Amino acid sequence: MDMNFQKRLAGQSEDAEAVFMQTWMTSHWRDSRSILKKPLVLAEFGKSSKDSGYNQNARDTFMSLVYKNVYNFAKAGGTMARP
Repeated sequence: MDMNFQKRLAGQSEDAEAVFMQTWMTSHWRDSRSILKKPLVLAEFGKSSKDSGYNQNARDTFMSLVYKNVYNFAKAGGTMARP
């Protein structure tokens, strides 16, 4: 995620961040599958311990959502499917 997105999400609720992440991942997965026809690589994501209000539980919940999305995208086939 680039710095502009991080700035835009700064101070947002955990729910707002989760909705943004879900929308962002889904749109990139769809584009990679149907338009680009290229693999989708997700890297360097998470929550910074430097953010105000950071806590490990929120980080773990966020990471679980990301991995759940990756799993569901792989199950659906296409750019994240197992060869």
